[in-house]
Amino acid sequence: MTAGDVRPDTDPAAGAPAELELTLGPIAHGGHTVARHEGRVVFVRHGIPGERVRVRVTEAAPTASFWRADVVAVLDASEDRREHPWAEADALAAADAGSVPVGGAEFGHIVLSRQRDLKREVLAEQLRRLAGMDGDELPALAVEAVPDEDPAGLHWRTRVTFDVTADGRVGMHPHRSDLVLPVATMPLGVRAVDALGLAGVDLTGVARIEVAVPSGDAGAGSGRPLITLFPTISADDGESADRADSADSAVDEAALHRIAADVPGASVCWHDPVTHEIHALRGDPWVTERVGERTYRVTGDGFWQVHRSAPDVLSAAVREALGAVDGLTVQDLYAGAGLFSGQLGAAGAAVTSVESAHAASADAAVNLADLPGVTVRRGDVARYLGGPGRGRGRPSRSGRRTGRPEPAAAGPGPADAVVVDPPRVGLDRRVTDRLIAAPPARLAYVSCDPASFARDLGRFRAAGWRLHTLRAFDLYPDTHHLESFALLSPSGR
Repeated sequence: MTAGDVRPDTDPAAGAPAELELTLGPIAHGGHTVARHEGRVVFVRHGIPGERVRVRVTEAAPTASFWRADVVAVLDASEDRREHPWAEADALAAADAGSVPVGGAEFGHIVLSRQRDLKREVLAEQLRRLAGMDGDELPALAVEAVPDEDPAGLHWRTRVTFDVTADGRVGMHPHRSDLVLPVATMPLGVRAVDALGLAGVDLTGVARIEVAVPSGDAGAGSGRPLITLFPTISADDGESADRADSADSAVDEAALHRIAADVPGASVCWHDPVTHEIHALRGDPWVTERVGERTYRVTGDGFWQVHRSAPDVLSAAVREALGAVDGLTVQDLYAGAGLFSGQLGAAGAAVTSVESAHAASADAAVNLADLPGVTVRRGDVARYLGGPGRGRGRPSRSGRRTGRPEPAAAGPGPADAVVVDPPRVGLDRRVTDRLIAAPPARLAYVSCDPASFARDLGRFRAAGWRLHTLRAFDLYPDTHHLESFALLSPSGR
């Protein structure tokens, strides 16, 4: 990271103090502690509850109900504070250098055991507030460590997204900023990420890159890392940036080939910003993952769990909660490349694997082809369940579709079990409504966001559903994120 007055592009409003001394209160969802200044809430990053700190105010509108701030000095440190293991994400070191930290390791200054305690507090608070759960239902809740965890919480990410600086260097964003700062290392990534030597590669011509490293046995013996390049778009009118819908846009394919030649240790592909197709430059445009006895192909823009142990941990949680599935009907919704479908299908279940993303669904079709009891369906999950589909129009850049909603389709009928692993926003309300209207005997819910998870559990509980299993896993060490899991059943089942 370069020093020298690097600041976020969001500045406090005129009249707000540039710095404050605060005593930090409880942890909040999103990785902040909650403090108060003259009655106003201040959300503070890079602190620990109970610490006395000096902060720099980063966002403060005159009429805002809260401000945002970053810790720049610790006046009274918690006993759980440690030296940050990633220099470029260290808020105190960055402040001393007149810079700001990159995002992605906002809990790195906290010992791992306290990180998990704080994550439990956040999940418990969301469940109380949004799911209506009381204290008697939560005392056994814990955030479980992953076996073989690195003592500092490092070397777990098999998927890493890097942005590119204006001068073509690999970089990352500070929190809530459009800046891109260069990074020399990415210690949260598995060691194969840094071994690629991306910090020494001229990435001029691409806006960002995504690195995927096989996490299972297949990666050690039969696969190599995959780099997906997302080109910078040039346009005839001189505008840069994201002109993916313009016929005048152009990709510098010579730059893509040059970059591929500079990273000989990886397969390389690129994402076409107009057609959204993946084109191979060297090697296959996918990595091969192994979970148990099964292998999975995952393309460059396909979804796979980020932590090297997450596929095994979450598959085991789902299998344990559902028990014997031989002969049962299962719907695997938001199925991605078919992780859970493969495990349940191999155990004898008749599985329908549903995924809306084209690349992920294509992966699932390949990954599950040997299982005659598994059917792969590509399409909107709510529409598959018999609810109204999304609009017919072309997706906008916000992800919304234009046009009238499609009419409801005929649903498949209740299954013996349903598995859902939705994106961070949680279940579409149409999906929740359809599951409540035509309930399965059991619902296994895998979630990467405690707020949407608690909201959705609250909706099922309000409909009379019972919660049988509640677990949480620390699959994102040194960050505020966690993975949650629940097993529910409708009333009377």
